[in-house]
Amino acid sequence: MPRLIVCLPVLLLALFTNLAETLAGDLKRDRQREEKITKLKDLEHWQRLNRPAGSASAGAPMPVIFHDNFEGGAMAWQVSAGWGSTPQEDGFANAGKSDWQLIIGNANSGSRSWRETEAAAIQTDMLLSPVIRLPEILAETGGRLRHVNLSFALDWDAPDPEAQLRIYAGRAETLWAFDSRNPGAGRSAWRCTVPDTGHYTEFLRQFLITPEIDLTRAAEPVRLSFLYQSFTEANFDYNTVEVSSDNFAGYKTLIAFTGGEAGAAWKSYSLNLAAFIGTKVRIRFTHSGDFSIVAPGTVFALDEIKVTAGSTTLFSDNGGETGETRMVRAGFAPGNQLAVLQGIPNPAPAWAIIAPGWLGIDLLAGSNGSVVPGDSIRLGLVYVASKTSLPRRGIQIDDITVSGIAKPDRDVAAVEIVAPFPAVVGRALRFGLKVANTGLEYQTNLTWQATVRDSTGKGVFQLSGASAQLLLPDSTAVIPAQQTWTPEAPGLYTLTAYTHAGGDEAAFNDTTSVLQDDDARLRAGAYSRLLVLPEQLVFAANLEEAPFDSTPATLQRMGLQVQSHGAAGAATWHTGRSPHYDFRGALILADAAGRHQVEDLIIPDLDFSNAAANARLSFKGLAAGGATYSRLAVGVSSDSGQTWNEVFDQRLGTDPQTGIKYSDTTIVIAPMNPAALDLTPLAAGRRNVAIRFRYESRGDGFWLLWQIALSGRSLQPPQLRSVSDVPEDQGKQVQLLWSAAPADDAASGAAISYYRIWRGLPQDTTGKSHRSRAAASLTWEPVGTLPARGDSSYHFIARTRGDGIATAFYVSGHAANPEVFANSNIVSGTSVDNLPPAAPHELEAQITAAGITLHWNPPPNEIPAFYTILRSHTSGDYSSPALANTRAAWYEDASAAPNQAWFYVVTATDSSGNSSPHSNEVAVVVTGIAAATGEKPPATFALRQNHPNPCNPATIISYQMPEAGVVRLRILNALGQEIRALVLGMQPAGYHAVRWDGLDRHGRLVGSGIYFYHLEAGGFAATRKLAVVR
Repeated sequence: MPRLIVCLPVLLLALFTNLAETLAGDLKRDRQREEKITKLKDLEHWQRLNRPAGSASAGAPMPVIFHDNFEGGAMAWQVSAGWGSTPQEDGFANAGKSDWQLIIGNANSGSRSWRETEAAAIQTDMLLSPVIRLPEILAETGGRLRHVNLSFALDWDAPDPEAQLRIYAGRAETLWAFDSRNPGAGRSAWRCTVPDTGHYTEFLRQFLITPEIDLTRAAEPVRLSFLYQSFTEANFDYNTVEVSSDNFAGYKTLIAFTGGEAGAAWKSYSLNLAAFIGTKVRIRFTHSGDFSIVAPGTVFALDEIKVTAGSTTLFSDNGGETGETRMVRAGFAPGNQLAVLQGIPNPAPAWAIIAPGWLGIDLLAGSNGSVVPGDSIRLGLVYVASKTSLPRRGIQIDDITVSGIAKPDRDVAAVEIVAPFPAVVGRALRFGLKVANTGLEYQTNLTWQATVRDSTGKGVFQLSGASAQLLLPDSTAVIPAQQTWTPEAPGLYTLTAYTHAGGDEAAFNDTTSVLQDDDARLRAGAYSRLLVLPEQLVFAANLEEAPFDSTPATLQRMGLQVQSHGAAGAATWHTGRSPHYDFRGALILADAAGRHQVEDLIIPDLDFSNAAANARLSFKGLAAGGATYSRLAVGVSSDSGQTWNEVFDQRLGTDPQTGIKYSDTTIVIAPMNPAALDLTPLAAGRRNVAIRFRYESRGDGFWLLWQIALSGRSLQPPQLRSVSDVPEDQGKQVQLLWSAAPADDAASGAAISYYRIWRGLPQDTTGKSHRSRAAASLTWEPVGTLPARGDSSYHFIARTRGDGIATAFYVSGHAANPEVFANSNIVSGTSVDNLPPAAPHELEAQITAAGITLHWNPPPNEIPAFYTILRSHTSGDYSSPALANTRAAWYEDASAAPNQAWFYVVTATDSSGNSSPHSNEVAVVVTGIAAATGEKPPATFALRQNHPNPCNPATIISYQMPEAGVVRLRILNALGQEIRALVLGMQPAGYHAVRWDGLDRHGRLVGSGIYFYHLEAGGFAATRKLAVVR
C-alpha cells in the first residue's frame, strides 16, 4: 500500500464557529475558543514551505517514551463517547457507545489498528491511551526533557470536509475522592469535583471503576443499585453508567444523566444486569465533558454502590466509610487541544505519518501548561463528525509513538574557557570561549564575557569576545577573547564566562567555569580552576597532546622514567585515553589479568635552586577505583631518588593486607581539578629533585595525568629602609626598620618563616648590596630574630658597638628550609646617648688617717664613664673647678686643710658627655685631733652593706669604730674560705671605707657569684654578703 510521510505544519489560527447547522444556537459557547485546524490535503504543501531552518529532520532519532502498534492487543486503551447524533432540547443525547474498535486487517504496520467507523453523523468519540509517564531526564541522553513529540500513522476516508480528529494530551488526573460533606448514606460518599481552573474544560473524562465482577454463574435477578447526584451542562456533558467485559476497549451505556441542579437531593437508581449473566464485567461511572465550558464544583456523586444476584451481594462500596475501597479511580484532564485535523475523502487505503512535534507542536507547551516533565499523562484522540453523510471507510490509527527531545530550538552552551598552559606570572595569557550549538537551529552573532576572580572571589580582570560566524546545530567553535590578561600574582583563579545568543531558550548552560574539561558524565564543576604558576617554571608537560602509545616509549622520550615494582608483566604507564571519559594523557590501567601493580612515573633531575620559595607541583588527573583496591601516591625526593617523602596519598576500596576500608566497594571517581601540592620544605632551593607518581593496584580502576607543572618563586629579600638612633635613650642602640619580603604573606605561601638581624664592624657601608660583604671583609654576628607575621614592615632595637660609631646592619629573610634565605641591603647607623645619667645618691664622707673618704651609690639607670667631685667652703656654691674625676664610686681627698669646714657633691658623666645633676651634699669639719661629718665619733661598732652591690668588679666596704683598735677585714668565698685580706692593723676611732677591686690574693679577678666580707675590731665581729656579677 502507498505510504506518505507528512508532518503537521505551523497552524493558522481560525475561529471554530460551526460544528453543524444544528449547533447555531450554541454558538456563544464556541466563540470563547480559538482552534488550530489543518486540512490533510495541505500537509505536504505546509511541510515544504514552513519547516523551520535547523529543525530536526523527520528521520532524526529521538528517545522513545511510549510506543504501541497494537499488535499485543488493546493494551489498556479505552474508549469513551460523548454526545451522539440525536438532537435533544438544546443539545444532543448521549451517544450510548463508542464506535472506536480494534480491528485486524488494514494497518500501517503489522495487522492491527484502531478504527472509528463514523456510524453516527454527529458525535464526539474519544480513544484514550494508557497512562504514560513523562521522565524528567531522558536516560538515553542524560538531558532534561524539554519537548515531547507525538507521531502516529493515520488512514482517513472522511465523510465530509467538516469531519475532525482532535488531538489531546493531559494529566492522568483523577478528581474522584471520598467526601464527608452531605453523603448519600452514612458518613462518606464518592464525589467528583472539578476545580476552578481552565484545563478541566476540554473533553474532561473522570472514571470510577469497579473491580471485575464475576457473573458467569449468577442467576436473575442481577441488579446494580446506587445513590447519586448529577450536575452537568444539560445535553452536552454526561454522567454515565457503563458496563464492559474487555476493560472498556468497548462498552455499553446503561444510563446517562445530564443536567441537574446543585444542591439537589440524593436519588437512588437500580439497573438490570441480566444481559451480562455468563460474563465477567467491570462497571464504570463516567463523567464526560465536551469541548466547552464546565462549571467548577461537584459534577457527579455516588454512594452505596451494590451489585446483587438475588439475595447475594457480589460487590459493594459504601463511599469510603472505612477509608478503604476496591474501586479504581482514573481520569484525563487534557487542557487545550494540541491540534485539529480536517479529513478528506480517500476511498483507497493511504497511510500517512502525522508528527506534530516535528514542527513545534509540543505535548508540553500545547497542553496549556498543565503537563510538565515527571507527570503521568494520557493521550486522547477525539473524532468529531459534523454533518449527516453516508459512512465511508472511516478513520484508522496505528503506531502511536511519544518521544522526548532534550534539545531546545535555540540554545548555545558555553562549554569551556580555552586557556594556555602553563599559565605563569608575568606572561600575557590569551583566552577563548568554546561554545556549542546545542539547539535545533543554526546560530550566529554570538558574544561572551568573562570575569577573572582571585581566590577571594574578587574580580581582577574582564574578558569579552564576539563572532559573526554561522554555528550549525551539534557543532562547536572557539571564540577568541579580544583582550589578553597578564597575571601579577600566582594562585588559583576562577574564570566564569557568560555566552549570549539571541532567543536562547536554555540559560542554565550559558555559564561555564574555566577548564571544565569534562563531558556530561562528569559535570558539576570539575576542573573549574585556573592555576597561575610562580615566575620560576621548573617543569611543564602537557601530556594530553602526546601521541597514543601502548608502551612507555613516548613518555621516556619526553624525559620521564617508568619503573615497575610489582608482578612481572603487569600493565604499566603509557600514553592513551581514559576509559569512558575521553581524557588524554599519561595513563595507567588496572592489569587485565589482575596482577599486582606497583608502577612509578618519575620526573627526574629537577633543579629548584632558583625557585627558593613556594615550590609547587600541580597536575590535572582523573582516577577511578574502589571495586577491589588501588592506591595513588605522589612522592618527592631531594637526593635523586635515593629516598622519598610522600606528599599525596589517596586510597580506594579495601586494603587486602590490613582490611581497612577506604571507600565503598563501588567505583569511585576521583578528579584532581587540579591537584596543587606544596613542595617547599622538600624542594625549594634544592637541586637533584625528583617527583614520583606511584600507582598501586590489584586489578582495580585507572589513573590518568595531564598538564603537569612544577614551579616556584625566587625568594625575594626584605628591604632595610633605615637604621636610626633611638631617641631619648641612654645610647648604644639603634632602631632598624625594614619592609617585609614579598613572600611574607599567607596568600603567597608564607615562604618567609623568620627574619634574622646581623651586625657588622663599625664602618659605613650604606648603599652597598649584600654581595659586597665579602669585598668589605666584614665580620657579621647575629643580634636577634623576629618571626614573620605577615606584616608590611618590621622594626627591631639593636645594640651598637658604641655611641657615635657607625655600625652596619642587614636583615636576612629565612624560609622553613634552613638552606633557603635572602639577604637585604646593608645600612649603617649611629647611636647617640641623649639622656644624662641620674644623680649619684647616698653620698657619705668619712674622716680617715689619709684624709676625707667619700663614697656614694652610682646612678640607677646607667654606669657612668666617670664621676666628678666638686668641693667648696660654701654650701651650694660649686662654681670653682672640679676637685677630681674618678671612675670609682668613691674618692679619698687628702688635700682638705684641717680646722676648716668642707662641702662636697658628686656628678656622673656618661660616655657621650652628658652630666647628671648634683648628688646630695655632705659637710665635713677637719680638726687636728679627730674628724667628724658634723657629728661626734660613732658610739658603736658597725659594718655597712657594700656599694655598689652587686658589683662588677669593684665595690666599697664601709665600717665605723667608736675607739681605736686592731682591725681585720677579709673577703671570704661561699665556702667561708679567705680569698683576700683587705685590712689588718691598728686604726683610729671614726668612719672608715675600703675599696675592694675584685681581685683575690693572687691578683686574679674573681668569678661571678656570692661572697662574704668579715670584720673583726676591738672584740666586735660582723659578716655581710656581697654579689659579683660580670
